[in-house]
Order: sequence, then C-alpha cells, then structure tokens
Amino acid sequence: MLAAVVKYYTLVVFSLCLNTSFSRCQLPRLNFTNLIETDYLVDKTLLIKAVFNASKYDQYMLMVYPMGFGRSLNMDMIKKFVEIEVDARGLLKPKKERKMLKLFSSKQNKTDGVGYLNIYSEENKRFFNKHVGKYPVIHFDFRYVQTCSFRRFFMAMKRVIRGEFIRHRYMFRGHVFTFDEKASLAQAFKNLNKLNPTIVESFNYILILINTLRRFYSKKVVVLVDDFDTPITKCALNYRMHCEQMYHFTQDFMTALYTSRTDVKFAIINSIFRLPLDHPEIKTYLFHEVNPFNAYYGFTETELHHLGKKFRVEEKEFHRMLAWYGNYHVANGEVIVAKPQSTIDYLKTRRFRHFFKRPKHVLLQHFLTEPVFREDVRNLLTDTFIMFPATNLTVDRLLTIRKEHKISAQLIKSNKTTNTVLNYFLALGCFTVIEEPIKDLYKVVVPNLSIKWLFRQLQSYLSKTLRSMHLYYSM
Repeated sequence: MLAAVVKYYTLVVFSLCLNTSFSRCQLPRLNFTNLIETDYLVDKTLLIKAVFNASKYDQYMLMVYPMGFGRSLNMDMIKKFVEIEVDARGLLKPKKERKMLKLFSSKQNKTDGVGYLNIYSEENKRFFNKHVGKYPVIHFDFRYVQTCSFRRFFMAMKRVIRGEFIRHRYMFRGHVFTFDEKASLAQAFKNLNKLNPTIVESFNYILILINTLRRFYSKKVVVLVDDFDTPITKCALNYRMHCEQMYHFTQDFMTALYTSRTDVKFAIINSIFRLPLDHPEIKTYLFHEVNPFNAYYGFTETELHHLGKKFRVEEKEFHRMLAWYGNYHVANGEVIVAKPQSTIDYLKTRRFRHFFKRPKHVLLQHFLTEPVFREDVRNLLTDTFIMFPATNLTVDRLLTIRKEHKISAQLIKSNKTTNTVLNYFLALGCFTVIEEPIKDLYKVVVPNLSIKWLFRQLQSYLSKTLRSMHLYYSM
C-alpha cells in the first residue's frame, strides 16, 4: 500500500514540478546560407543528387531521423538549390543576379580545405546545370504549429498556407494568367486571409497553389514539409484533447499533396517518427535501415576529424568530443556523430552543452517509475545493452499510450506499451542500435555521455523524490 501511495505522489510531484516536454538546449537553428559563409561547413550537397535519383522511383519521401541530425538544415539546402530565383513580377533573374547560383558554384571554405562544393565538381556539373534554380518550391514548416487546441492548430496551419501564398504573390501580377484568373487567385487569397475556411477549403488552397505554380512556370513543383509530426506528438504526449483531430488533419494534408502528384516533381517530408501514412507510394527512409541518405545526416567520424583539425582540436579533446556527441551506429555499420548544432556550438565555445537541457518528458518519468524500466536504466548506465521488439513507432501508437493513461497518469502495464516507450526513446536518439535486428529484436545501448547525463539526472531526481516520500510516510 505504501509503495502504491509513494508511486502515485511521485507522479503528482513530477506533474506539478516539471513540464511535460523535452527542454532542448536553445541553440540557433542552422541555416545553409549562413553556415556556408562560416568555417564550419561540412559538405553534404551530394544529398541533392541522391534525392533526385531516388525521386525517379519514389515521388514522395518520408525522412525519419532523430532530433539533431540536420534534417531541417538539409531541407533548407535542397530548397536553396532547386528553387527558381525570380523578381517581383515572377520573371527569371539574370544569371548575374542569382545569389544561390553564385553560392553553389563558388569556392567555399570547407572543413577539408578551400574548394568547390561536391555538387559542383566536374563529374556533377551536368547534373548541376540541369537542376540548379529550375523548380518552383512550396515549403511548409510545421515547427511553428505547436499547440494542443485544434482551433489554434488549424489557425496556425492557415497562417502557414497563407505564408506560401504571400511568398508567391508575384503570380497575381504575372503575365501567364488572364485577368479573370488573376482575379480568382486574388479572391482565393483574400478568403484565406480574412475568412475562417473549412478544412476542405484549406486543402483546396494547397491544391490551387501547386497547380498555379505548375502552370506559371510550366515545371513541376518541389514540395518540402519540415517537422511534419511536431504538432501531433506534442499533443499526444501531453494528455490534451484533439489529438485525433490533429492526426486526421495531417493525414488529409498528405492526401491533398498526393492528389496533386501530377504537378509535383518530388516531395520530402521530415519527421522524427514513422507516420502511418495511408499511401503505399510514399517511401519511408528510416535511420536504422540501409538507405542512400544515411551518410548525409549528422557528422561522420572522418568529417569530425577534418573539423577538429581545422580548429586545432587536440587528439585527447577530439576523443572527448566523440564520446560526448558521437557513437551512433547506422545500418551500414558506419559510426556517425549526431547533433551537428551541438558539435559546432562546442567548437565555438569549447564548452560541452547537453542537447536536452533538462529531463522534463512525461514518458521519461514513467520510464523510471516502473521497476522493469529502472532495471533497464541501470543496465544502460553501466554500458550493458538491452533488447526489445523492433516495432515501427507510429503516431497511432503514441495516441494509444495517451488513451491508456488513467487519471493518476499511470501507465497500464503491458508489453505493447513498454515496447512503444522504448521505441520512442530510440526515435528521439536516446539509444543506438549496435547490431542488425535479430528475430525483430533491437539490441541497443546509450550512445554517448550527453544521453547518459539525461538518464542520470532522472535517476537521481526519482531517487530523491522516493526517499523523501518514504521518510514522510514513515513519520
């Protein structure tokens, strides 16, 4: 009885004292244009060619990589490379005025020396000239759509769609459409700006935008969707309402994108979790599986060596940096260093900072509350591996976890829930798979000191809380 009371009040203390979200170290999000002008540039531009090669077979690509692996930075790079540079009237700028063309075709101060980017090398120049600055781009960034109210979520989504209309407002003044067509476009924008459109109408605006860009340029459109799962997971893991509505909205959003597939060159969707999308034509690329993109996310040990050599990092300091941020294993067996932001921040400040500033996530609380989980943590902190079923973590499963919580915020004990939580940590980058799955079992360890610090902080906090509660009830 005492143990049950202690456990209950421990969870209450957690809920009152801690927020229910990961608090990340506030490092600025890297921008390709700014990064390329610094000394921290690691050349990943061949990702662009890999994407075009993959798009011949898979028009829609879902990139599933943990936080801190450079997903948004790579998407920004692709956008800057492929997007048409036009003036206020929508006319193509002369070559001398195209900033991105100059950026990608100039010599840069890379980590391995001054030289042209790999995408502009002799063997890739034909590809470069064929694709650089040749496509209209629509970019939806979901990182700003973080709310637990569906009404606010929908309003934020409307602002995202409206932002793309504003970015391409030159179409209203272009020479391609008739006067009536321009008036129709202007009216659609006014309705989106002033009225409260329904969900179906919002999706129609996306289709209108894609179709209009295709007609305006006579070229297929590149669609980029960043942090696609952010609003769903933030809501699903915080015990708020409207998760199902948000989930169905994002499903319908993907359906709208897929409906316009004849006007789309390719679409890239960034996500931390694998989403249960209903379209088999959408190819999912997982970090823990062999795929052609693994080498372009995070820093390899060789790239980190070049970076350290450039900034005169001593061998001892380099190994410490590797131990702090590295030791992630990918499917092809190569070890990569995750969290380029943290690595670059260290080279600037020479201070190690944790990617997760404070352990505040409610699932981590449950992870340490259950005895089985606490045993797993002890094993992980002593560099012992643990094993669990290799199930793909989907938003459906996260919503299932949410439904399985009681009022007291206790998880119903089940193998399904336990495995989902462990797969959730794997998706966040708290674990790394050290071997190929054996009979659908992941064999994982804690990759580096930064993640170990996270678990030690939680373990210490839980021990203090349990001890204080035990003393209180023994008085």
